[in-house]
Amino acid sequence: MLLSCKYEEVTVPIVSDFILISDKAYTKSEVFDMEKELMNTLEFNLSVPTPFVFMKRFLKAARSYKEMELLCFYLIDLCLVEYEMLKFPPSLLAAAAVFTAECTLKGSKQWTKTSEFHSQYSQNHVLQDLLYVNELINATHFSLLSYNYTEPVVTQLTETT
Repeated sequence: MLLSCKYEEVTVPIVSDFILISDKAYTKSEVFDMEKELMNTLEFNLSVPTPFVFMKRFLKAARSYKEMELLCFYLIDLCLVEYEMLKFPPSLLAAAAVFTAECTLKGSKQWTKTSEFHSQYSQNHVLQDLLYVNELINATHFSLLSYNYTEPVVTQLTETT
C-alpha cells in the first residue's frame, strides 16, 4: 500500500492508518516486512519504459527540430490509445514515429546509420511497424486526441499525415 500510494497519491498515508483500517490485525513491523517482501518479489521492477523514454534518444540521434518532435509525439499518442499497438515494443514504436516524421517532413526515405545504431532497428524492421501505424492513422479518427494538438504548428503537422 505504501508503495502504490507513492505512485498515485500526493501525500503518503501514515502506517498507523493502515493498522487501524485492518482493525489492528497487523503491527507496524509486519506492514513494513510485507512491503519489503513485495519489493523483493517484484525485484524492484515497479514500472516499464514507455515509448517516450526511447523517443528522447532517437530524436536526439535524428537531430530533430520542433516540428519533427511534435509530429513524433502526435504519432506516438495515436499508437498509445490503440490496443493493436501493444504487440510492439515501446522502442520500436518510437523508432517508427521518428522515421515517419523524417519521411513526412524531410522527404527522406532512408533510416540513417546513426538512427539505426541508436535504435538497434534496421530500416526493414521499422518499415514493418510503419505499415500498422499507417493503417491505424487511415482507419481511425481521434477527435479528442486531435483536440489536444490544436496549436497552429501542430495543426499544420496533423494535416500532412
